[in-house]
Amino acid sequence: MHLFDTAGVAGLEPAVPGSSGVSGDWVNEIHLTPGGYAKVGKVFGPWIEERLARYAG
Repeated sequence: MHLFDTAGVAGLEPAVPGSSGVSGDWVNEIHLTPGGYAKVGKVFGPWIEERLARYAG
């Protein structure tokens, strides 16, 4: 199991506490906006490739 912590993604804007709609890069407390997913994807892609490369045989 691998954990990718989005809290450290540079430029990812947190939601305003108590917000109930789109806020920062978040649609709600679980789902990112399309722009938020793009920010995470730029970091997640290389991160997951590095981990998967460990299993290449």
